[in-house]
Amino acid sequence: MRNKLQNVLCAVDFSPFSGTVLKYGREFAQRFGAHLLIAHVLPKPTDSPFGKSDPYPLTEKERSSKQIDRRIRESFPDSFTSWEAVIGIGEPVEQIRRISEERQADLIIAASHGLSGFKRLFLGTVVERLARTVASPLLVVRSRTEPSRAGDLHPLRLGRILVGCDLSADCTGSLDSALQLADAFRSKVHLLHAMERPMDERIVNPTDGPYPEVQQLFQERLRERLIHAFHVESLAEERIKLVLLPGPAGEQLPLYASTSDTDILVVGVRRRGPLEKRILGSTTEAVLRKAPCSVLVVPAPDGNPSAHGGP
Repeated sequence: MRNKLQNVLCAVDFSPFSGTVLKYGREFAQRFGAHLLIAHVLPKPTDSPFGKSDPYPLTEKERSSKQIDRRIRESFPDSFTSWEAVIGIGEPVEQIRRISEERQADLIIAASHGLSGFKRLFLGTVVERLARTVASPLLVVRSRTEPSRAGDLHPLRLGRILVGCDLSADCTGSLDSALQLADAFRSKVHLLHAMERPMDERIVNPTDGPYPEVQQLFQERLRERLIHAFHVESLAEERIKLVLLPGPAGEQLPLYASTSDTDILVVGVRRRGPLEKRILGSTTEAVLRKAPCSVLVVPAPDGNPSAHGGP
C-alpha cells in the first residue's frame, strides 16, 4: 500500500460475503480518510441470433447502481457518505483491474468463494487471478464465522497481523503494509520466515562443527540477518515478533496463522506471464487457499522479478 490510502475499491457480487467486504471497506476508508469505491461487474451481453447485441441497456446499469445504493444504505445506516458505485461490464478480473487502474485504487478488497478439484487447478479462483493481475495490494477477506450482515457497525478488530518474509528486498513492502495497518488498528505484528532448507551454505559452513551445533548457528545467523534487513531491533518488542519455523512457507504460514489467532496474513506476489498465471502454483496461491484468515497480497514493484511470496 502507499503511504496514505486515498481510494479503496470494494469488489462486490451481492453474495452473502459482500457484507463482509463492505464492512472492511468502510472501516478502512474511515480509519485512513479514504474514498470508497463500490464496484460491481455485469456479465457481457451475448450476441443476438440476428447480429451483435446492443450495449448493455441503460436500465440494467441503473438497476445495478440502485442495488448497490440500497445495499450500501443498509450496510451504512449512519452518515458515512464518502463512497460511490462503479459498474463494469465484462469479465470480472479484467474489469476490476481496469477500474482499479482508472480510479487509482490504493487497495482492492474482495471475498474468497473458493473452487476445488480440476476447475481450480486450471482456472483458479477470481481472487487468485486478481492477485496475479492487479498492480494494487489486494485484501482477500475471509470471515471465520457468518458473513457480516447489513447494518453491522461493530468495529473491525485486527489484533494480530502475520507477515511472510525471506531475505529478499521485496519483503520490505509487505512489512511496510503490515505496519501501516498495525498503526491504524493498534495491532501486533508477527514476522515469519519459513526455513525450507535445514542448512544454507551461504550463511554457515556445514563442516564447522557437529551438525546440531552448526544448525543452531545457522538459525542464529539467519535471525540476525532478518533483524538487520527489516530493522526489527528498532521496533518495540511488544509490537513485532520474529518467528523462524522449518518447512515450506505455503504450509507454515497458514498453520501458524491458525494457531496464533491471526486476523490478516500479509504475503507478497510476483507477476508472471499469462500461461504461468494459469498453471503455476506459488506460496501466495497456497496461502490464499489454506489461510484461515483474511489475506493481504502485496505485489512486487514493476521490473523486480522476485517477491517473497513466490517460490
